[in-house]
Amino acid sequence: QRFVEESSLELHSFLCNAIADPLESRLLNLDLRDGLGPDRGGKVPPHSAGLSSGSWTLKGPPHKWRYCTLAPKSSSAPIEAVTPRAANPSADANLRSLQDELFSSPAFRAWLSVVTKLIPMRHSVEARRFRPGLDYTLATSEEGEARLDVVLGLTPRIRDPGSDEDTSGEGYYRRPVVTRGWQSAEWGGWECYMAPHNEEDDPAVYRSSVHKKKVVKEAPPSPGSSSSSSSGKHANGNGKAGSDEEMDDEEEEEEEDSTLLTVQPGYNRLLLVLRDEKVMRFVKYVSAAAESSRWDVCGEYEVGMLQEEVS
Repeated sequence: QRFVEESSLELHSFLCNAIADPLESRLLNLDLRDGLGPDRGGKVPPHSAGLSSGSWTLKGPPHKWRYCTLAPKSSSAPIEAVTPRAANPSADANLRSLQDELFSSPAFRAWLSVVTKLIPMRHSVEARRFRPGLDYTLATSEEGEARLDVVLGLTPRIRDPGSDEDTSGEGYYRRPVVTRGWQSAEWGGWECYMAPHNEEDDPAVYRSSVHKKKVVKEAPPSPGSSSSSSSGKHANGNGKAGSDEEMDDEEEEEEEDSTLLTVQPGYNRLLLVLRDEKVMRFVKYVSAAAESSRWDVCGEYEVGMLQEEVS
């Protein structure tokens, strides 16, 4: 009911603990191995960081996006099922299983249909890694029809120094979760949806106001419609220029009004968003100050509508 009313929903603790807890520690260890952990001291890593193992490849072009995706398997590689329940799978194997098995499974799509009252059809899915100081996506939109975005956030939680116990068996110590970093919008990496822009505006330019989690809500949408269908930026009523201060205030208000939804990176959270045609979407550049990569598995589904039977 909430998704039908708001066209977005974020579900916490989506994966069971037996899968989620070990995967979090493996992702942290992978960043440490690749020189993308907190020991960098906020320095921008080399552009080749995280690519040396051959498991990840860089996706471009940079005027649209830059981030890492799992490298496709060789055509000569044996076909085998990789499950997250296997004994000590690597982080790459875990992510590939979520990408290739979970998001594509009939059971998962049937569950999505129950939650969203939509029919997920043809889809694309990729595990993504946004490295600190390097990666981002610029605003893009779907011109022809709506899409259902399904994003499983897997960005490890930031913890204070100090430890009490090791619960994973892999040298990873539980620490109190803090609110700095990702949740305070210090490190970027947030997923943002924006109303269609005016033709003279550059969608690649964003002000810092987008991190204020401003969500624009108009009249409640009808079932199956998207809360993203905003009318866009407001025009100046009299068409005349005011003082510099008034114009700055108006520009900031317009920028906030164009921001429909902002979601900060988190761990084990499934985000569902029904995105109307021409609504723009991007992932904010990840700051070099970030103490880990921003990880997720991102699916995009073409959708059909459920028709109610008429008695």
